[in-house]
Amino acid sequence: MLNKLTKQLNGEDWSWNNLNTLGWAIGSISGSMAEEQETGQYPKFLGAHWKFLKIVVNKLFEFMHQSHPGVQDMACDTFLKIGQRCKRKFVIIQVGEHEPFVSELLTEPLWDSSTVSQTYPDNVMVVRDYTITLLSTAFPNMSISAVTLFVNSLFESRNDPATFKEHIRDFLVQSKGFSSQDNGNLYVEETTAQRERKRQRMLTIPGLIAPNEIQD
Repeated sequence: MLNKLTKQLNGEDWSWNNLNTLGWAIGSISGSMAEEQETGQYPKFLGAHWKFLKIVVNKLFEFMHQSHPGVQDMACDTFLKIGQRCKRKFVIIQVGEHEPFVSELLTEPLWDSSTVSQTYPDNVMVVRDYTITLLSTAFPNMSISAVTLFVNSLFESRNDPATFKEHIRDFLVQSKGFSSQDNGNLYVEETTAQRERKRQRMLTIPGLIAPNEIQD
């Protein structure tokens, strides 16, 4: 293999086909390149070639609708990696486009009309219904009406993080996902805030807190 590389460098046996074949042969050798370096090559290429990136992502979405679970998992995992490595490419308007690619992806129907008889006005309703079904299966002790009320409250408070977290906490307690002995972590923010308010009140009373206990 080193001999063939030498011939490529000195031009003795150079051709695009030979170089491509040799490159694939070297790349197939286990350990020839560190895993992080190897997997990092593809996002760099995709980031530099917008049209190719768009084609790859659209194909991944097609694979996500395949019936074979292995293909679906592979497509989702690959899309996640691309999204993490090339995230900026999704949110800026590329040359020749009229909107960011992420806007196009979010408005693309998530359901397959050939397999789903029900029609949805938008993807929000798809995610809502799927979440209700998922939680109803995961928490069989909860009624469908209780799960539906919970999911609706999440969508209504999606722009209010504090209320959103409060709904999740209340649902977990209601579903008995936590016992009364181990649900302390659900209230850690409130407990911390309460302690801080108590400390501030004590600081207003001279001599109530020793100087060495006062933190800046």
